[in-house]
Amino acid sequence: MCAWLYEQQLHDARTSGGDILISVPHTHKFSERWIVSTFLNNRIPFGRPIWEFSAGQPIDITRNIAVSHALRSNCKYLLFIDSDTLMPSNCVENLVAARMPIVSATYRARGPPHNVIANRKGVPITMDEINDAAKLGNPLVSVDDVGMGCCLIDCRVFKAVGQTLNEWRCFKPHPIGMLPGGKEYFVCDTKTAVANSYMCSFCGGLLIARFFWMRIGMQNIDALSEDYWGCRLFRQHGFPIMVHSRVFANHESQFTEVGPQGLVTSLRSAGDVS
Repeated sequence: MCAWLYEQQLHDARTSGGDILISVPHTHKFSERWIVSTFLNNRIPFGRPIWEFSAGQPIDITRNIAVSHALRSNCKYLLFIDSDTLMPSNCVENLVAARMPIVSATYRARGPPHNVIANRKGVPITMDEINDAAKLGNPLVSVDDVGMGCCLIDCRVFKAVGQTLNEWRCFKPHPIGMLPGGKEYFVCDTKTAVANSYMCSFCGGLLIARFFWMRIGMQNIDALSEDYWGCRLFRQHGFPIMVHSRVFANHESQFTEVGPQGLVTSLRSAGDVS
């Protein structure tokens, strides 16, 4: 999305009080199925949603940028939708209606054995548990970790966790001499970030905090994916994490799609002769 259009959306959202920012991390391509499920089969229950299509940054940075944009736009909710997650009809409406701080659609991993991408005590919850919950009056399943492929988060979560993180960094490097003490990056506390509308007071760049952190292959302890690291932070601050058993999002790749029953299609590349 070009900068001037996004800034216009920010202005419009701020003047209307803000609704929802929908963040779509992607790799510059979308399937026809994704476009249909996202734009034709779903109604966004807010008058002025902001769509943000992001590429080119590591996934944890992309998610943290989306958080800052949502806060700066005074949004009530941030919805993450990955570009390989196919939302069912009325997905957004049902997630909002759950009225939970963090609630995700149910979706399964693309690779065998196609586990549900949600854990409790380090173990994926089962489809049997999901199916049992879907039959009950309360379709929400409490988990410890959940993927961000189709997840709705109340922005009050970020405001609360941000008070504890209390460290916001400008996304841009600064020329030597711009910052006091010869520093290259601007760092501030949460109070300053809020007062500056999450913008750097020296260059006007975006301030981000580490809500999401990709640690796999980079850290010797707590080597978590960025979404599971975020879930840990949220739980440490007392926010429950829920999976909606009646909202199932299929998970696709170029030749396969995984649904509630497992593999939906077994199409393979013509070059796969094994």
